[in-house]
Amino acid sequence: MQEHLAINSNCVIVAVLILVAGVFSLELGISVAVFEILAGVFAANFLGIEPKPWIDFLANFGLLGLMFFAGFETDFPMLKKNWKTSIKVGLLSFLVPMLSVFILCKFALRMNELESVLLSIGLSTTSLALVYSVLKEKNVIRSKAAQGILSASMVVDLLSMFALMSLFQGISYAAVVVVIMIPLTKVIVPHIGHWLFRRYRGNQIEFQIRFILLSLLSLVVVSQTSEIHVAVLAFVGGFFFSEILEHHAIIEEKLKSIVFGLMAPIFFFRAGLTVKFEFVTAGAIYLALLFGFVAFVSKYLGTFLAVRKFLKPSMARFSGLIFNFRLSFGIVVATFGLEKGMITPELFFAMISVIVLTSILSSILLKTHAHEI
Repeated sequence: MQEHLAINSNCVIVAVLILVAGVFSLELGISVAVFEILAGVFAANFLGIEPKPWIDFLANFGLLGLMFFAGFETDFPMLKKNWKTSIKVGLLSFLVPMLSVFILCKFALRMNELESVLLSIGLSTTSLALVYSVLKEKNVIRSKAAQGILSASMVVDLLSMFALMSLFQGISYAAVVVVIMIPLTKVIVPHIGHWLFRRYRGNQIEFQIRFILLSLLSLVVVSQTSEIHVAVLAFVGGFFFSEILEHHAIIEEKLKSIVFGLMAPIFFFRAGLTVKFEFVTAGAIYLALLFGFVAFVSKYLGTFLAVRKFLKPSMARFSGLIFNFRLSFGIVVATFGLEKGMITPELFFAMISVIVLTSILSSILLKTHAHEI
């Protein structure tokens, strides 16, 4: 009974903190995701709230939802037309900070190769979920520049995933099969979806919503089997469903209410719960500041130089900041390294601090560049 009451009280606390985060965002004009992350940090360190199964479930669903809508709102013809530019920007945005952090770790700090590689991958990521969330908040997601940013950040996510898989796990046969099946699935899924949506149009059980949510959950099974990060699969799924939902605006709005009203806030809140002050030492703070400076500057420069070749300087500055959002995959890499014994708790704290703080810093600086996109 007491455990049940504790769960209920935690639910209320989490809900209140997320609501307060929204108020701060509206009042200060800074991305709500940043305050949701900070709410998680506060809850973990001052209220003793730990990641629970229900939080993890909703957070994972939030990531799925964010990635789904990122894919859904990506203009495929525009992406197809500018794919070379997206790859060039994504490559530089990933490789410049990766090499910079690796050199720092390996040659300046004398870390072993495993630690150096893991840190360089984890601190070179760009959070597609956070990038999409911010572009969506600014109501520019459909603009040509925003579409370019979105597709290039997807390239960074893919590079991060394949770098981790190649170096530490290897690319599985299941992953190859899934990649091969994607074009076939693109043909089949819309036909099934259109038939189901026509047959059960106007029902009282929200069948279409159930079908989409079930499809998203099935991606978790595919991800675990293929070892392809579920965020990538959800992004591709959004591509597939964009054709189905094209003439179903009401269903789209209902899905957005579920994702952005409940699940996405829990995802960002859950990210904040990973920052634990118990690992704070002078060494950890020093490493966090050093890694943060190198990762932020190198990511900014790599992205700025790449984007400047194709767009105006103001857009290059904007891109340099927004590509400094590190979140979901960076936390995955840090957690992976800690669980496998590749990094110490001190290094884990330094990585998570950099991931969270650079995202917060970028969001604050973006406020002064909001007019540039």
